[in-house]
Amino acid sequence: QHAGYKTFLGGNIGTPLFTKLPEMEPNDIVVLELSSFQLMNMHVSPDIAVITNITPNHLNIHKDYQEYIDAKKNIFKYQNEKNTLILNYDNDITRKCSKEAKGKVIFFSSRENLNNGYIYDRKDEAIKYCKDGVFTEVLKRQDIKLRGVHNYENICAALAATSSLTDIKTQVEAIKEFNGVEHRLEFVRELAGVKYYNDSIGTSPASTIAGLNSFEENIVLLAGGSD
Repeated sequence: QHAGYKTFLGGNIGTPLFTKLPEMEPNDIVVLELSSFQLMNMHVSPDIAVITNITPNHLNIHKDYQEYIDAKKNIFKYQNEKNTLILNYDNDITRKCSKEAKGKVIFFSSRENLNNGYIYDRKDEAIKYCKDGVFTEVLKRQDIKLRGVHNYENICAALAATSSLTDIKTQVEAIKEFNGVEHRLEFVRELAGVKYYNDSIGTSPASTIAGLNSFEENIVLLAGGSD
């Protein structure tokens, strides 16, 4: 949006995108979250695909972990050489997905200094772009309103996903203004010296742990769920 595109956002987060189809035009941008259940039976992949990580999930529905992994891979399985796949270098499964990619692959990492891709440098506390072993600082942690390494990794993925659509200056402006999404480490209020955060989107152990790791303060976790 910040780059001037007409955009549509969809997924397990509100308005069904099918209701917006009459408004869409060929040059519009659709940003769509796809679950493993949706991907299982898909035989088409988006122009730009992102897999942030793959960890055991929804195994009460999938027959086994491999079926879950194979479902996730459908997001890039039907791409062509003109398409782009963004992958987390730090996750063993997503890193290996690059071997099956048909198009351009862009990695992101918060643990490795990549020769090419986007990294969050924990030592310098900055997001950097890497090309042929040369590092260019994009923005510092203190310029970002979000907290937690997982969010800095998400920003790396977003930079990679939009790199062919706009310029770095526009990307940085948008990131600096971004306040995060509802229900994801969303600050609610402070009462009697206690800060309350709503993290109800943290619906898996991995996402909840990532949320907890975003805090250096003492934490009291109020949690519920089926498992």
